[in-house]
Amino acid sequence: LCAQSLYQSVHESVPMFNLHTETAQYLNHSQARAFSDLRRKMRAILDTFVPPSSPHELNLSDAIRNKLLRSVDEGNFHPQVLEQARESILDLMKCSSYPLFVEGIVAKRASSSAGSSQSQADSEKSSQHDQDSGSWRHKAKHHFRLVPKMLKRGP
Repeated sequence: LCAQSLYQSVHESVPMFNLHTETAQYLNHSQARAFSDLRRKMRAILDTFVPPSSPHELNLSDAIRNKLLRSVDEGNFHPQVLEQARESILDLMKCSSYPLFVEGIVAKRASSSAGSSQSQADSEKSSQHDQDSGSWRHKAKHHFRLVPKMLKRGP
């Protein structure tokens, strides 16, 4: 069972259960087993992605990281504890990772198809314009609009 379906199925029969260890005493055997699986999976996610120097550490602010770890340490395993981290990661992807990824693809295609110096000059002008065009959010919106065109063109 996923956390949401566990919560919904249990909440109907045990309204005081809130995916927190303090209320786990109200669960029957199968619900307790599902909650135990949820806790194990949440710990695996946290151990892999959240602590500093973890194998696949996410770029989270200290405030978000500490709040998330503290919530789980206090026994809260509701999926909502991950929401602020999820929003932070999506924002980083939109504003930083994704635009750089698209710029890399554009640069690679431009260099492979640019046989003349005119194409290189245009690319340099475009690159200079991108540097002058304002905030990362503006760039991200611009790059998100390019995706359908680039996918249609293919490699």
